[in-house]
Amino acid sequence: MIALFTIFELEQLSDSLLDHLHHILSRLLITTEANSADRRNILATLENVEIVLGLKPVRKSGIIGYEIEYSKNLNPSHQHSLVF
Repeated sequence: MIALFTIFELEQLSDSLLDHLHHILSRLLITTEANSADRRNILATLENVEIVLGLKPVRKSGIIGYEIEYSKNLNPSHQHSLVF
């Protein structure tokens, strides 16, 4: 079974490793069966890789969704602000 990589785990990798992982997973994807656990894990990991690389915008999920916006204009003691 192919493991799912979380965004936290992927953020620890360099961009070149993320590119390599994306390439390998894209090739593995075509070998999986429709609706299999491996296919779901690969698709989720590919989406996470694209988010970490900044290739795909993060989806907001309505009322409970939020994103962290970093601003250079904020006071250094305030690292981020939440947008609901």
